Amino acid sequence: MILRRKGRLVAELKRAEYDGVAIGGYINGQDAVNLPATEETTVWFNRILNIIQASASRSKIILVRGPEDAVTAIERVLRISSVPLRHGT
Repeated sequence: MILRRKGRLVAELKRAEYDGVAIGGYINGQDAVNLPATEETTVWFNRILNIIQASASRSKIILVRGPEDAVTAIERVLRISSVPLRHGT
């Protein structure tokens, strides 16, 4: 039951070529309050990463802490911000 909809995820990833794939806080265990990381969520997260790597190997993986972080995370990883990033960020 780790990932019942693997087929749907793979199909979506192969449907087009993506610059990046964003993974939200609940999936990657970054939400310590609502869904703290456990062994099960870590295994699930690793499986998701491996599916993305196998199905969309040219896409960058973007870890998002929450909805408020989505745009910033995408800009940071894809370097598309209109404001230049400072060295070390």
